[in-house]
Amino acid sequence: MTNYQKNPDSIKIACYGIIAWASYSFIITMIFGTTEQISAQAVSFSVIEAVIFVGSSIATLNKRYLFLWVIIIALIIDTLLIFSSPFFSPLALILRLGLLFLVIIAIKKSNEVIPVNEEFKEPSSYEGKSKINDKEERKNIAEEFVFNNTEEFYSNILKLSKYPTVEEIKKNYRDEIQKYHPDKVEHLGDEFKRIAEKKTKELNEAYNYFRKKYSF
Repeated sequence: MTNYQKNPDSIKIACYGIIAWASYSFIITMIFGTTEQISAQAVSFSVIEAVIFVGSSIATLNKRYLFLWVIIIALIIDTLLIFSSPFFSPLALILRLGLLFLVIIAIKKSNEVIPVNEEFKEPSSYEGKSKINDKEERKNIAEEFVFNNTEEFYSNILKLSKYPTVEEIKKNYRDEIQKYHPDKVEHLGDEFKRIAEKKTKELNEAYNYFRKKYSF
């Protein structure tokens, strides 16, 4: 599994706002639809719209940031269609423009999210293997800018909490070092062996750093 930086708050706010609004719009449409105050076509459109907005927002929250573009395109179309809707009002228009603004900010923030901890795994295809060098380069670049000091860098390698105990350091070290044991990467090829050796070296450096610091 690949771990990324946490979603920026702007992305979370935009997605949760879209989900809340789409759910509310869907419920209201269903209510009016059952009383036959709006057409079946409008009800069908609302169902499709709700699926697009909610599905794309959930995908975005799971780091599939390209779905933000699906949201913004659908939102633009919806904003234009609101003028011919029986639900049109200045408030409805302002709400959609506000959501558009939030999604635009979210798109901008999504471009700043960089993977900072690519966990070692066997790719399912040759293409995956060919991309491993790019992943390592991105990880190294991210580490250079994200970590303020050596201890923060080593804490990330061992996946430690903010105030780790000696037991946590030992346990995390054992868990992580096992992932890169030679027996587990022997069949993956020379490229993966080099990556495993590098990760093992980093884990040992991190462990020795904390071992000396806490004298255990």
